[in-house]
Amino acid sequence: MTQRGSEVSDRSRLPGVPYCGFGRALATLMSDFIPASKSEISAQERKERKAAASRRRRALGLTQAAERARYHANPRVRARIAAQTAKWKARNKDKVHVHAMVEWAVETGALIRQPCEVCGARAHAHHADYGKPLAVQWLCPLHHARQHAAEGRLAR
Repeated sequence: MTQRGSEVSDRSRLPGVPYCGFGRALATLMSDFIPASKSEISAQERKERKAAASRRRRALGLTQAAERARYHANPRVRARIAAQTAKWKARNKDKVHVHAMVEWAVETGALIRQPCEVCGARAHAHHADYGKPLAVQWLCPLHHARQHAAEGRLAR
């Protein structure tokens, strides 16, 4: 198999892992996440493997910003994200309405954007109760995600 004139051996690939330009780097990264079965790897070992893969990615220069730009440059990915967003908005019309109310209140000055209540960083508006649209808690992305985890809601 060849890629842009350079020879890539089959030994550098894992079975079932497609070649996507990173070659051996991708195969090395993926090897940490392909267990024989989920039950064979403990949560601690998964955490250690994820950290090791992250260190290797940084060493290879695969930054989060570069990966995000490459990811969003693909029109199929953009279309999939738009479809997922539309599907979420259709399922959560009440939340979309409340978010729009908060945006309007911030724009008109009825609600003042505050820093994170925990660390003081730039914050998002967190709704503990969507029935009270302007009763928000200001949390940075990290503490917002932790709050959702504590409430048992997915942080996204």
